[in-house]
Amino acid sequence: MLLFVPLLGRGQEKIYQTLQLKTGLYKTYDEFINNAPSVTTSFTVRQKSNMGEQYTFDTKDGSKVGKVFGFCDGTTVYVHGLRLEGFHRLDHVGRYSFFLFAQARYSLATAMLPDHLVIIDDGGTYRDGTVAYMERFLTSKDEVLGKEFASLGDRTTKKSKRQEYLIKLNEKLKGN
Repeated sequence: MLLFVPLLGRGQEKIYQTLQLKTGLYKTYDEFINNAPSVTTSFTVRQKSNMGEQYTFDTKDGSKVGKVFGFCDGTTVYVHGLRLEGFHRLDHVGRYSFFLFAQARYSLATAMLPDHLVIIDDGGTYRDGTVAYMERFLTSKDEVLGKEFASLGDRTTKKSKRQEYLIKLNEKLKGN
């Protein structure tokens, strides 16, 4: 007796499992996570003037593409920022990708928004990677890793180890 069971998602390699990032613009989080940019028009990446580590892109033919989640130049992935500041280069592409948001200029207004770690969860939502959030997040995804992170000691040590532990989590989940 033969059973036919459809395999959903088979053949669709996630961005964190691929050996080859596809060049193009991701209109949505789903396009990003599936390494399937829907806009493949040629573009150039440029750093926004006076904006620190924020980037934007220009299509080579001058066409408008509307709102995008992010883009990839074939080597580096950039995702839309939290506000209107532009796009940020991902520090790590994984199931839980992240970047460090650093203020380009400090003023009275930006003093309320200190530099922080931004995690993109598996629904495409941006999360502030505070130490308290990391403890809950890691424990919910991998109890052993969460306990290990919680046992690191003081807040300063934990803050300095957040990216390392996100990479450990991503490596554990790479096959999923």
